Amino acid sequence: MTGPAIVSRSLAGGLLGGMGKTGPRWFGTRSTATTLAALAVGELVADKLPFIPDRTTAGPLLGRFVGGGICGAAICLANDENPWLGALVGGLAATGAAFAGRELRRIGARKGKPDFMVALVEDVVAVGGGLSAIGALRSKLL
Repeated sequence: MTGPAIVSRSLAGGLLGGMGKTGPRWFGTRSTATTLAALAVGELVADKLPFIPDRTTAGPLLGRFVGGGICGAAICLANDENPWLGALVGGLAATGAAFAGRELRRIGARKGKPDFMVALVEDVVAVGGGLSAIGALRSKLL
């Protein structure tokens, strides 16, 4: 939910262009951005709980692919680019990030680091990476 929250907030704030006449305008509204931000905070908290399933199992991985796909398509629609290509790139990026996060946790566990601390580092990387990507994309668009 971190990626969709960041992209939605960026679109709502006009940082990545406007949704134009096509596309899911709802994704770039302040109410959607606020809802997704709340869901992202909930996910960041829930992710620390021991009974939450592995992010690379079928259900969570599909959800991440779809969320990333929506982000990629929305960014492309806002900038008159091919939304299908954006959806594919966004979905693959979210899938790759899920596996990268899992590996980060495995490395931390092998080094004896508390899972909670590794998870916090992972959260910082996710939020920081998302904001950096938006910044880089924005500078390219301007």
